[in-house]
Amino acid sequence: MKRVLIIEDHDATAVGIRSILENDTEHFNIEIAYDYESALTFLKEHTYDVVTLDLKLKDRFGLELLKEFRRVDAVTPVLVLSVEPEAHYALPVARAGGQGYLEKTASAGEIRRAVKQVMNGSRYISTSIIDQVMLRVEEKHGGQTVVPQWDDVNRSIIRLLCAGNTTKEIAREVELSQQAVFKRISKMREELNLKTNEQLAVWSVKMGLC
Repeated sequence: MKRVLIIEDHDATAVGIRSILENDTEHFNIEIAYDYESALTFLKEHTYDVVTLDLKLKDRFGLELLKEFRRVDAVTPVLVLSVEPEAHYALPVARAGGQGYLEKTASAGEIRRAVKQVMNGSRYISTSIIDQVMLRVEEKHGGQTVVPQWDDVNRSIIRLLCAGNTTKEIAREVELSQQAVFKRISKMREELNLKTNEQLAVWSVKMGLC
């Protein structure tokens, strides 16, 4: 049976997430940690297939929480569930070591889908964010499917971007200047009618480039 650890300091929310997962056709062994120290205790005593993590706990806050969690456990897949807008946090969460981000207002079906997808080793991006990004691309290209003719360097840049690397880190990996990488990313965004690196990463994941 798959094991799930819910890290959430609001009892009603934690119980709600547990109830959503318990109503899935797949049976889970679910435990709840209501603060960061309790979560550390659970992680030392058990192995989990996925962790859902609230970014705002009473004793920890923000992306530093996820980074600190990753220093303790670098392996277990993490799905962040938060009230903060996904559009602002999806890529920063990836940079901090998370495999997915979902707003707490998501439907029960989407929460279950996200947990299982992350558990199976894939990244998760919500359908609403994907739809917004795909619409921007379609608006520029008349609804046609876009198949970019990118070289190997651009494809490497995209894979690194999806993994949450910064421009500086990408430049080091592909052995280009930071300015050269910035120009390549800007040109790819312009080609697709996308404004941010987050949107470019979302589109790339959807198209199977990451």
